[in-house]
Amino acid sequence: MARLRFCSHYAPASAGHGVSFADRAQRAGYTAVAGWAHPVLAENIYETPETPYKVVEGFMKSIGHCQNILNERVTQLGVGVAWGKASNKTSKQEHPYWTQLFGNRDPETAPEWATNPGFAACPHKVMVHPAPVKEAKPADDGAAVKAPTGTAKVAVVDGKKQVAVQGSAPGLKSVRVTEGRVKAVQVRVNVNGRRVIRTRQVFTPGKSVVVRVKPATQTYAAVVRVPPPAKGRPVIRISNTKAQVSRRIPIRTR
Repeated sequence: MARLRFCSHYAPASAGHGVSFADRAQRAGYTAVAGWAHPVLAENIYETPETPYKVVEGFMKSIGHCQNILNERVTQLGVGVAWGKASNKTSKQEHPYWTQLFGNRDPETAPEWATNPGFAACPHKVMVHPAPVKEAKPADDGAAVKAPTGTAKVAVVDGKKQVAVQGSAPGLKSVRVTEGRVKAVQVRVNVNGRRVIRTRQVFTPGKSVVVRVKPATQTYAAVVRVPPPAKGRPVIRISNTKAQVSRRIPIRTR
């Protein structure tokens, strides 16, 4: 469905895997029973939702999909998800396609019809288990999000040269500090007034670490430890975590 951009129980001939979901299931060794009154093959499909919870919530609020899930005549379930362009050919959006395929290898042993209370109560308008913790949506890294700004200045602490990097990053949750023309760096992040080593990895030019942006002020701060000065004027690159927009910041030596 994702590849050919359709959302249907009946595939176009170009799919090459049968016409209906029942045809495809039979090719995989399942037996279809004539009529739809007591099916032993069933399929739920859904286009758009981006989390499994939203998919199941939508299915349980639809009587046909709900009954497929709670049907006692089916004993096996296959679940598939694929990301692709919307089935609406005029849309450029991309989102997941979800499929639940239900079956029974031995339909002769299936009960006459589902009798459990949950099946009889379909559709279920309210989900009976709590939703998972909602994840924060990532910031849009398109034209609306500008490259982070900041300054980088050398300071000598305990006899060791360090570079203090700080600035603002509106619209971002985190930024990536990439060392430019410096031989190796180690990053320390200031958390609640305490210097905490977020990584002890010493890395070579071009590597980077992620620094969280403070939500209230939309600012970030990091301390980069540098070894003896590298050749040329060292720079630090600040970018969003997807590195679609970035800014080169020269390191001030005075």
